[in-house]
Amino acid sequence: MVYGLFLCRGDARPEICRDCINLAAADVVKLCPNQSWAIIWYNKCMLRYSNRSIFSSMAERPNVSLSYLEDAMEPYRFNRLVATVMKDIATRAPNATSRTKKFATKEATCNAFQTLYSLAQCTPDISSEDCYRCLQDAIADLQFQLGGKQSGFAMYPSCTAQYRTSPFYSLNQTGLAKPPVSPQHPLLLPPPPPPGRCNRSKFSLCSECESEYHCITITSSINNFQTILLYSGKRGISSQTVIKIVVSTVGFLVLSCFLCCVLGWKATKKLTARKTRNDELKAMALQSLRFDLSIIEAATKNFAEVNKIGAGGFGSVYKVRKMGILTDGQEIAVKRLSTSSGQGADEFQTEVVLVAKLQHRNLVKLLGYCLERKEKMLIYELVPNKSLDHFIFDLEKQRQLVWPLRYKIIKGIAQGLLYLHSDSRLKIIHRDLKAGNILLDEDMTPKISDFGMAKIVGENKSLQHTKRIAGTYGYMSPEYVVHGLFSEKSDIYSFGILMLEIVCGKRNTSFCQSAHAENLLTYVWRQWKNGTPIDVMDSALRDSYVSNEVARCIHIALLCVQQDPEARPPMAKVVLMLSSSSVTLPSPQRTAFYFGTITEGKPSIMNYKSDQSTSSALATVNETSLTELSPH
Repeated sequence: MVYGLFLCRGDARPEICRDCINLAAADVVKLCPNQSWAIIWYNKCMLRYSNRSIFSSMAERPNVSLSYLEDAMEPYRFNRLVATVMKDIATRAPNATSRTKKFATKEATCNAFQTLYSLAQCTPDISSEDCYRCLQDAIADLQFQLGGKQSGFAMYPSCTAQYRTSPFYSLNQTGLAKPPVSPQHPLLLPPPPPPGRCNRSKFSLCSECESEYHCITITSSINNFQTILLYSGKRGISSQTVIKIVVSTVGFLVLSCFLCCVLGWKATKKLTARKTRNDELKAMALQSLRFDLSIIEAATKNFAEVNKIGAGGFGSVYKVRKMGILTDGQEIAVKRLSTSSGQGADEFQTEVVLVAKLQHRNLVKLLGYCLERKEKMLIYELVPNKSLDHFIFDLEKQRQLVWPLRYKIIKGIAQGLLYLHSDSRLKIIHRDLKAGNILLDEDMTPKISDFGMAKIVGENKSLQHTKRIAGTYGYMSPEYVVHGLFSEKSDIYSFGILMLEIVCGKRNTSFCQSAHAENLLTYVWRQWKNGTPIDVMDSALRDSYVSNEVARCIHIALLCVQQDPEARPPMAKVVLMLSSSSVTLPSPQRTAFYFGTITEGKPSIMNYKSDQSTSSALATVNETSLTELSPH
C-alpha cells in the first residue's frame, strides 16, 4: 500500500496549486524511480509518499536549511528581529483556521529601506501541538545555521518556515493585507546535477541525516518553481555491476595493502571535510549568538550593584533593560560566570551552541553569550516573577499559589523535563532540578533554568557515572549520591521531591524539627500508608484544592521517588498520568529515605542564591560549567 500527502502554500491560488502538484507528481516519479518513499519540495507546494502510513504523525527528518542572499547589514539587530517575528508566527500558525491550513505570515520593518517577510506553515494532518514543536525546530535551524543571512528556508516533512527581505508570498487568499510590491530576487540556484550525482553546496542538511539520505539535488523548473529534492532507498544491482565486483575482489587480493592505504587516506579526507563543515556551522551559530562586551558593559553600567539580581558560586546575574541591540526593548538577564570556572573557551562555545538550540515554552531561553578577554557571560530571557521557591516557601506569598495554579506549574515542569529527556534533539539530564531553578513568567508559566550541571548524553546511553557529585542536597537520588550513577531517572526523582514541595508548601530539608525527626519524604510516606495523604497538603490550599487531583499528585510523586530507579516511571508516563485521570496508577514501592549528610569523601557543599531570584537556595555543590559533554 502507498500513502501519499501533498500541501500547497497557504497563499497559492487553486490553479497554481494544481500546476505545482502535477509537476511534483511527474518529477518525483522521474527523479526518484523505484523508491519506497520520497519527498519533494517547491516554493508553492510539497509532495511526499511512503509505503508506511505518514498521516497524523509529525516528521522532522529529513530536513534542509537553505539560504541564498548575502549577510544582513546589522546581523545582531537583524537576528533579534527574525527571532521575534518567527516566534510570533510559530505561535499563530498552529491555531489558524482550517481555511488557512495552519498557515501564518508576518511583516516587520528592518530599517528605512528593508522589510522582513516571514511565513510558517504545517501540514493540516498533524495536531496544533505537533505543529508548534515542528516550527520551533525549523526556526531553530534558521537561527543557528543561517543566522545573519537576509533569507532562509527550513523545510521539514511536516512544516516549513522561511523569511526574506523582499516579498515572496501573496496574502489575497488569506484575507490579510497584501505586502508592498517590490521586484522579486531570483534564486541563484546551480543547474541540475547530472544523474547519479549530488550537490550539497548551497544548503545545510541535518547532520543526523547525512548517512541515511544519499542523494540531494537542487534544481529549478517551470513557472519559477524552485525545487529541493531528497530521496532514499536502495536500487537493484545490474549484471555488469556483479562482474565488476568479482573482478575487483580478485584485484583486491593482490593490491590489498595499497587499497588499505588509499581507503585510509580517503576516510581521513572525508572526516576532515566533515569536521570542516561542522566547524563552519558552529562558527555561523556562534556569530549569531555573540554579544560584544562593550555593549553589555554599557547596558549594565559596568556591572553596577544596582543592576545585580543574584549571586553565588557560579558568579553574578544582572538585569538589563532595553539594550540597543534588542529591537523590542526586551528585558534580559546577563549571567557573568566566575573566572574560577576552569572551563576553556572552545568547550564554552560548543556548549553555548548546543544549549541555545533548546526551544520549549517550559525552558528558559538562552539568547546569546559573550566571550571576550577573560569574561564568560550567558544572556538569557528575563523571567519577571523570580523562582518558584520565592512563592511556595514564603508564608504570605504561598497564598497566591492557589491549587489550580500549582497544578498548572507541576504539569508545565513535567512537560519541560519530558522535552529534555525525549523530545529535544539532545538527550539532556538536568541534574539540579529544584524549586530555585524553576522560574515563573508573567503568566506564572514555569520555566526550567540553570543548566550549569546538565549532562548531554547519547540516545542509547541510559546510565552514566561520575566522580563529581553535583546537585542540591535533598533533591539528589540515592544512587547518585552514594555511587555517582545518574540517568533520566535521577531527574525524575528530583521532580517527585519538587512535586511534594509544591503540594505541601514545605522545603524537603527544612521539615525536620529535630536531629531525629522525620523529613518531608518520610512524613508523606507515613501519611500515605495511613490512608490520609490529604493531611500533608499546604494549609493555604484549603479553600481552592481538588481532593482527587491533590491525592493523585502525591501518588505520582511517590512513584517518582521510589528507591529502585527502574521502578520510577519515565517522564512520558508521568505526563500522561498528570493529564489523564483515566490512567491507572500502580502502588508505590518503598521510597528512598535520607538521614544525615552526604557520606564522607564526597565533594564539599556550598550555599548560593538561585538564578534571577533574591531568595536563597539550599546546599548546592558549586559547579559553574554550563553543561558537561559526555563522549559518544
